[in-house]
Amino acid sequence: MTADDAAIDSRSQEFASAWAHHDMAENCRSLIQTAWNELGGSDLFGTWIGADDDGSGSIAVTVDWPPEAQELQKVAREFVEELHASLDDAVSIAEKIVSGSLTTPDNPARFPLCSNLDEFIAHDKRGGMAGLRPDHMQLLEAFQPFADDPAIDMSVNLVRRTMRLLSSVTTRSTNSEVVTVWAHSASPIVLVDTPQVVAGLTVEPAGRVVDAYTVARFRLEPAGPARHLRGNPQVALDIAFNAEPWPIDPNDTFALRCHQLLVVTAEVVRSFERSFGLRSTEVRDRNRGGGMPPSHERDTSTWAPVDSSAVPELEIALSESDLGLAVYRDGDEMIMIVNTEDGVFGRIVPQPVALDPDLRRGIAAENATLGAAARWGLPDFVLTPLTVSKSTATRELGDGTVIFGNRALAIQVKARDHPGPKPERERAWIAKNAAKGARQAAGSVRSLSDTPVSMTNVRGRSIKVDGKSLDWVGVVIVDHDDPPDNIAPVESTPALPIVVLLRREWEFLFDHLRSVTALGSYLHRIKGDAVAPGDHPGHYYELATADERATPNPGRLPVALGSGEQRFSYPLLPMEPASSLDEQGAAMFRQMLEDLATSPWDRPEEDRLTLLHLLDRQAVTERARVGRRMISLLRGASSVSREATRFDLRRYVFGEGDLQLGFGVCNKLSAHHREAFRRWVMLRHHEWTETLPSDGREDIWTVAILLTPRHDGLRPWDITVFAIYGVLEIDESDLEALDLLWNRPSAEINE
Repeated sequence: MTADDAAIDSRSQEFASAWAHHDMAENCRSLIQTAWNELGGSDLFGTWIGADDDGSGSIAVTVDWPPEAQELQKVAREFVEELHASLDDAVSIAEKIVSGSLTTPDNPARFPLCSNLDEFIAHDKRGGMAGLRPDHMQLLEAFQPFADDPAIDMSVNLVRRTMRLLSSVTTRSTNSEVVTVWAHSASPIVLVDTPQVVAGLTVEPAGRVVDAYTVARFRLEPAGPARHLRGNPQVALDIAFNAEPWPIDPNDTFALRCHQLLVVTAEVVRSFERSFGLRSTEVRDRNRGGGMPPSHERDTSTWAPVDSSAVPELEIALSESDLGLAVYRDGDEMIMIVNTEDGVFGRIVPQPVALDPDLRRGIAAENATLGAAARWGLPDFVLTPLTVSKSTATRELGDGTVIFGNRALAIQVKARDHPGPKPERERAWIAKNAAKGARQAAGSVRSLSDTPVSMTNVRGRSIKVDGKSLDWVGVVIVDHDDPPDNIAPVESTPALPIVVLLRREWEFLFDHLRSVTALGSYLHRIKGDAVAPGDHPGHYYELATADERATPNPGRLPVALGSGEQRFSYPLLPMEPASSLDEQGAAMFRQMLEDLATSPWDRPEEDRLTLLHLLDRQAVTERARVGRRMISLLRGASSVSREATRFDLRRYVFGEGDLQLGFGVCNKLSAHHREAFRRWVMLRHHEWTETLPSDGREDIWTVAILLTPRHDGLRPWDITVFAIYGVLEIDESDLEALDLLWNRPSAEINE
């Protein structure tokens, strides 16, 4: 390994204990081989051969483990235990980074090893992984020892078999043998004196040598007592794990399986590190020149200094831009450049995620497009295509739909299978197919507006959609491996405004904003700007720069929130990506939305979507701070005396004047605490609406979330949500009671 390679594979301090267990496993692997070699010189194996008077016989190999073999079993068990400990530590560390120490010591987070998806789901429902983020759940599911699936990639099945082996070995009793002897590749020889001959020699399949293993069966002719029967099993003997899945061929050796276990375990730890930004995901390009820093020094989510003097055309582009912005293209790479008082900075616009090679490109591109919205936004807002009957045939309405509040996106995806080397031809293809996608999007909206229909979101739930009540924008996603420069803007249709983006840009904007509502609102904002595919990163940053330079507006809120009130002005479009502000805090905010999305629900699913959208309206720049505060409050609540009750509550009222969000933590939860929180929501909603003009109170929302730490190990916290819409009539006596409860000074109530 070179010094550069070592830098790429540098380990994080946060996951040091997981790597320590992995290193111990590496050491045990060497000790296993040493112990096995030392046993090779003893009288470990023997041969047995015999035949009955009827002429049927067999030849076998025997094993007689000496006392020294216990050392082999000991280090082999330590090998698998250290690997499992590495996985357990990785999960435990990830949970603590995400949620803090919110689980009881007697029920720590562990790496699950489940034989099928139902078992994995049941493990999740028991709360064993409740402290992790959704992407961590997907990671754990990907590394489960499920049965092989011929429809998926061979490498995935190899990982599954490797984890199945680890699961099988670690679940054996502590007194059982971890390794056994595996016999294979036999070509036995059996001899007998004349007049008898050996007929019908049949070699047995490879298998374990448990005391004895029959290598082959044969028949002597003529039948009768054998005359000087002798033979050699000529069979390969090696150690193997004493658990299924058994070796599948002679190349599937014990050494190979140890290597696979170490590689897969290390990849799990690395994946957790990457999820927290503790490990670079960029591929090093040692041949790159010019003014950009080497790729291993760049972070696709943040800005890095750039030496623009090394790229003359970049200097010209920056000088010609009123806002000091430019887009630098170098082959497949697209980089945003901004000129600031502190120097020139660049940020990479990453390539889109790889498409599923087993699917037709168009279908794979559609899946990737909706997948990006579900992964970086929320699956609840993303609806799969609706199949409708038309005459004697069926067709799909669009390639996907995204709905957030009273706004919607009608999505069409156009994928280029084999782009050619001529830019003008590729521009013509994009223009033709983008225009076709625009017409199709308009047709889908027209069909969805005819009558309300039921559609299914990516979470698998049925949603009623009334198209005529929604404000639509058509979005055409162009999937192209090598899009040319200078693509012309695509005109909107008379019936529907259209925005056309490269799939790369769609994913970039979603990753930057991490919110369906924020991304959808941006696309609605630019629907009349005629931005060409390939120009969206630059256009976004032009608007974001203008937002940032605009005169701060403290808001037009007509209500005072109390003595602790603070007023902020946020740019509508943040310059920094949402995840760069505070990855853990942003993940915690997303987790609260996930909790609401996955909790039991006894109301129409549309009501849940309404609340999710209102919470998703929280400013991108503030979401991470809310999440970080909730993490800190949960940690603090866990240490409050059980005899005391403490509420820590904070609310946000937005400049639009129609939404109030509340977030809080209480150290305990009962019916009384839940009722107290409900009354806090009622009081704050009433106080707010009372300050508004009478004609502006009907469309007002208050949505509040309360988290309460748990101590039973089932999950790290409980979530309680209350929402109020419109005018809330409260008589004087009830209002006095609410005021007495929540507007009195108290050390245990913190707003």
